[in-house]
Amino acid sequence: MSDTRGPLDGVRVVEIAEGVAGPQAGLLLADLGAQVCKLEPPAGDRSRAWRDGELVFRVLNRNKAGAVVTGTADALALARQADVVVIDTDALARWPALAPLVDEPVNVVLRISLFGAEGPMAGLPVAELPAQLLAEATASVGDAAHPGRAGVDIGSTYAGIFGAQGVCAALLAGGPDVVDVSLVGALLMMRSTLWVALSSPDEWWGFHLESYHRPPFRGYACADGRVYFDMRHAASVDWDAFLTELGLTGARDDPRQREIMMGGAGPGARYADAATPVWEQAFRRMTMAEVTEVVTRHGGDVFRVNDYPQLLAEPQVAAAGNVAPARGAVPAHIRPPWEFSATPVPDATAAPPLGGAIADAGWTTGGTS
Repeated sequence: MSDTRGPLDGVRVVEIAEGVAGPQAGLLLADLGAQVCKLEPPAGDRSRAWRDGELVFRVLNRNKAGAVVTGTADALALARQADVVVIDTDALARWPALAPLVDEPVNVVLRISLFGAEGPMAGLPVAELPAQLLAEATASVGDAAHPGRAGVDIGSTYAGIFGAQGVCAALLAGGPDVVDVSLVGALLMMRSTLWVALSSPDEWWGFHLESYHRPPFRGYACADGRVYFDMRHAASVDWDAFLTELGLTGARDDPRQREIMMGGAGPGARYADAATPVWEQAFRRMTMAEVTEVVTRHGGDVFRVNDYPQLLAEPQVAAAGNVAPARGAVPAHIRPPWEFSATPVPDATAAPPLGGAIADAGWTTGGTS
């Protein structure tokens, strides 16, 4: 194994961004081994003031050094020395003196915005709810009559992920570049399969359109939890024997029987709403283990619908190393889902406290790279 600490070992990054999107991009670069210096305004990153914000800040900004920006000249000089600058349009609006970073780039610059850096919406603040509303992502939460905000910052998180990808590509290309990523653009990309489905007016149904007229699918209720099952070889299933074993013989005479069986089970089935009470009539009398035994014997698969504590208790989660436990000042957190055999990623370090001077980050501000 190599002695390097992550594939981006030796890459220097200056992050001048608040909230989730920019810090998420900086976090992924840090988790890949880059040396990230986060610059904050004197009041601190706005996430510090959110409810449970200090914990959010510590999770999003682990593996980074930190300093407070009191003079933009020093910040500009520091950023010019870096290999990568992560900045959002809010920071550029607050500190106009940093405009040369994107107007005259000497390194790779990731610029994050709400809806693009150009156009009539270019000056809008970087915020999650407007991004979800502009991208119609709220149509996939709640139901048709009551759309809702996704509970997690999906637009900001996706923008951070796409931003880190863009940075890695620009570093590979080797020259100065400005990589623009917007929250709305990231959400539109993630919903692209939906837009393809919407382009076919003759068939208004299918997995990618269900959120427009169905409530979220939460699995089938069993005696001790909820499961999802799929008859992956639905065409060859002996439905009569399957229904008999489940005690659902009455379903043979149900006028909806063909619709219930069509496409198997789960949210991808065209008539899943009609099928749910039928399956639950049997499953509510059975444990998840009993449902699993019957369904798998008839050629299907069963998956438990986990809540968060159940997910953390899953042996597979521990085996895959998805969750890093709390260690000192580093809180428990979800690890990035990649592993590198030759360049292992570094262990997480604590997020920087508020108040450090730029010199405390271990970089000098004299000269340029």
